Amino acid sequence: MTKIIEYLENIKGESTAHLSGFKKVFLEFFDTETDLTQFAYGELKSGEVVEEHVHPTMEEFFFFLKGSGFYNIDGRVHHVKQSTFIRIPSNVKHSLEAKGSESLCFIYFGVGI
Repeated sequence: MTKIIEYLENIKGESTAHLSGFKKVFLEFFDTETDLTQFAYGELKSGEVVEEHVHPTMEEFFFFLKGSGFYNIDGRVHHVKQSTFIRIPSNVKHSLEAKGSESLCFIYFGVGI
């Protein structure tokens, strides 16, 4: 059956593919007939870093819910905080670092190209 509704508290947390922070996945590529690769909630504790990497076959989109940090996108550093939206085009190097006194929490999704 197609997934229609999900509650964050019912999703088991797991490590990210980058081995920093954790995520709770709402949808994965096999849950939909679109080019969505993943739709998830992510959280990094202050000081955690997602090391620089690139995605050659997808774009990523982030919306930050709370906390603060720095997103390095293709050599340019951007401050992120609550209500910040970030788009990462395919083939662009990027890294993320949580800073401040609380965890950096966000919703993100990837779309295949």
